[in-house]
Amino acid sequence: MKIKKYLILIIALLSFQTNAYSADAYWYGSGKMFSYGVEKSDLRVINTSLVTLGFSSSASSTDNTGYGFDVGLGAEISPNLFMEGGYVNYGTLTINTTPTGPVEKIKT
Repeated sequence: MKIKKYLILIIALLSFQTNAYSADAYWYGSGKMFSYGVEKSDLRVINTSLVTLGFSSSASSTDNTGYGFDVGLGAEISPNLFMEGGYVNYGTLTINTTPTGPVEKIKT
């Protein structure tokens, strides 16, 4: 029953769709805020690996948010074909790890 509702919704949304057309080349760009999706289980894997390497214990943390941007360019190749290319910068994910044992601070 749910599938029928989703199918009807998709068909309805596609029927209201309009075509965008550009006679000239165009460019686009925007700023973005990303969530890297690093979970606590991922940090535990890092900590477990460091303990396996010989550290007494390890604690890792991350802010899990990054800022980046995207830019791109598009152009018409034929009346029914456009080509578009772009670049996305995902920012930098920083994971701070402090192991105990041999005193070190690791930044990845």
